[in-house]
Amino acid sequence: MAKAKVSEEKLSQKKMVQAALETKGWDAKNAELQEYIREQFDTELAPNVISNYKSIIKRESGKPTVSKRGRKGTPQFSDLEIVCGLVNRLGVEKVRQLVDMAGVFS
Repeated sequence: MAKAKVSEEKLSQKKMVQAALETKGWDAKNAELQEYIREQFDTELAPNVISNYKSIIKRESGKPTVSKRGRKGTPQFSDLEIVCGLVNRLGVEKVRQLVDMAGVFS
C-alpha cells in the first residue's frame, strides 16, 4: 500500500486519526486504526490516544456517543438496591446460596 504524502510540516495526531476514520469508518476498532496510521504515516499511536481523539472528533462532528452506563451487564445502583433488598428479606446466607446456584447456570 502506498504511503500518504505528507508535506514538510508533520501531521497532527488528531489529523492522522481523522484520516484513518475517513478510510476505515467509525465502526473500526482502535487496533485497525492503529495499523492504518502505522502503515500510512509511519507513526505509532497508542490505542488510548486513538480512542481519545476518536471521542473528540465524534463530539466535534455532532455524532451521538454511546454511554457505557446503559450497557447490558454493567452493574447499576438499582442493582445494588435489589441485592440489599434480598439480603434484608432472605438473609446473607440465603443470598450467597442463590449466587452460588446462579453460577451453575452461567
